Amino acid sequence: MQGWDERLSCLQKQYYAVVRATDMDGVLVVEETTTGGEARVEFPVQAGCKAVSLALSGPRMFPFLHRNKNADGHLLVERPDGRWTAHVVECKRTLTLRKWQHAQEQLRCSLVRLQLLADFLGLDVAERVTWVASRRDEVSTNTSAIRASSHPAVRDVLAWQCKMLDEVPFSGRVACHHIPLDSAGNGRQSV
Repeated sequence: MQGWDERLSCLQKQYYAVVRATDMDGVLVVEETTTGGEARVEFPVQAGCKAVSLALSGPRMFPFLHRNKNADGHLLVERPDGRWTAHVVECKRTLTLRKWQHAQEQLRCSLVRLQLLADFLGLDVAERVTWVASRRDEVSTNTSAIRASSHPAVRDVLAWQCKMLDEVPFSGRVACHHIPLDSAGNGRQSV
């Protein structure tokens, strides 16, 4: 039976990057390169574990994924117990309510695509986590006015406050965390 790394080698190398962490932590990088929204988030990989970053968005993406419903980063990270965690990352310069609503759709679609590729690789995905990286979080700062009204976006605001992404195929609810970026758009998050 082929291992995940052998199955991965069936794909063109432009579509993935593998990090094998040794005693020195390896780092996977997620980048958003659109003008005005540039962001770079580093994900150090735990010593002794492996991780795969897949090109499900951007100019290097798999040809069958040419849709706008992709997040910016797609990571599969091996845990010490040998199982895997799927991480999907969306970068926004400023997170407004409208951008959060769009990001939720991007994160859901990307989780499905990442799960399909994990299944192809034969990886046991035990956990799914989503991340939104931004320089400014306007959703958190404007929640009281929205919650006090009968605004239809109350559900979206509560999802952000509860750090949960609802209605995810295969999973139901998935944790969603914020990664604060500095003024240059750089951030770092342990996985």
